[in-house]
Amino acid sequence: MTLTWRHLAIIIVMLAAVLAASSRLHAGAHNSVQQPPSRFAATGDKLLIHAGTLLAVPGESPLVNQSVVVMGDRILSVTAGFREPFYNETLLDLSDSFVLPGLMDAHVHIMAQPSAFVRNARSGGGPISESDLALNGAVYAQRTLAAGFTTIRDVGSNDESVFALRKSIDQGMLAGPTILAAGPLISPTGGHGDRGFGASDSMEPAVRRTEGVCDGADECAIAVRHNIGLGADLIKFTATGGFMSATGTRQQYEVEEMQAIVDTAHMRDLKVAAHAYGAEAAKLAIDAGVDSIEHGWMLDKSALRQMKKQGTYLVPTLLISRPAGWTNMAGTARGAAERDEYSSFEQAYAMGVNIAFGTDVGIFDHGQNAREFAIMVELGMSEADAIRSATVATAELFGLGDDRGVIKPGKRADIIAVHENPLENIEALKNVSFVMKSGAVVKQNGDYLGSIDTRPVLGSPVKF
Repeated sequence: MTLTWRHLAIIIVMLAAVLAASSRLHAGAHNSVQQPPSRFAATGDKLLIHAGTLLAVPGESPLVNQSVVVMGDRILSVTAGFREPFYNETLLDLSDSFVLPGLMDAHVHIMAQPSAFVRNARSGGGPISESDLALNGAVYAQRTLAAGFTTIRDVGSNDESVFALRKSIDQGMLAGPTILAAGPLISPTGGHGDRGFGASDSMEPAVRRTEGVCDGADECAIAVRHNIGLGADLIKFTATGGFMSATGTRQQYEVEEMQAIVDTAHMRDLKVAAHAYGAEAAKLAIDAGVDSIEHGWMLDKSALRQMKKQGTYLVPTLLISRPAGWTNMAGTARGAAERDEYSSFEQAYAMGVNIAFGTDVGIFDHGQNAREFAIMVELGMSEADAIRSATVATAELFGLGDDRGVIKPGKRADIIAVHENPLENIEALKNVSFVMKSGAVVKQNGDYLGSIDTRPVLGSPVKF
């Protein structure tokens, strides 16, 4: 056969293809030596995780030596054994780690932190602007994510800052957890969430809505609609007063007002969280159909039975509930009478009430959310159930059970890792060494990989 230029061109193309394939296979062999990945997986590339111990479904037994493949923001597959990476996969070697789903916190104030208020007081005090709060939140969101919390509910902010922060994170401008935002806390005049300190009754209706202050069923329904218009993901209202506002622990809203808040929110498929301490007000909120009772430190067995029957969640926020004399980590004892008064969590757990992990972080420093786990275990919850409360249970409460909370094919790739087994030592969750949010690695080998993607944005923004 006579070789023509056309034949030579075909041969050259074929040789080039063979050499390219050989090069890719050679590169794939070197992927067994982990290279620090970018925070963003390249389009079409896959990440292969070798998980030494994998808690794929919290509440079930962990698996040993598993291979997890992530593509984009989704988990592609989970298989037994450590397989070799393919040519288009980057290996993340977590073979010496305990791997589990990203954690979730149901009760966060992402804009607040004690040190911020101290700095403000030292500089002369006065109101902290919404711009300042948003910038503070950008820092606190990164601390939260670095601590392994990939999804949170912000349960009370102003009408602007948290929504701006949520948008920046969703668009990939800033690193941070997925934020479900309640917006302004709905409260009666003079109530726990009334930042006008009782003077809100003299405000114009539009200002009252901005502050989340409402009285009467009609005005409360409007307040809920206002928050929905702002972009709220859930609604939170104060069924009782609160310690930090010196408004006590008793009922604040009438039954008709609570019902109007819940019905208006549920009409738009939004969950409703009720701040409640005392049992009687909590019962009325539960009757109205709230999805969660926040705090619930003074609930009695009747209220807990009601929650169990209706499937209402308890978000216990134990870390900030410690009364004087509480057992500390060194084992100092409390008085028996004092203990009995604050036993709602133990009773709820024993009765099988739904419990979702929540901290009220913002009252203490962000990034320390995992301190809550140790108290839950101190009070009798198993390590396995404590982890489940911050993954499977929170995902269900958030309405995200189909999307996250477990490591299974098709689920969002929110994955963390620690060096110790938290089923044996819950304190291990205070030292998260690896964080993946929506398929992007943001913390590796204990090092946070930065907050801002400096590459030019082409087309749709890359999401964290």
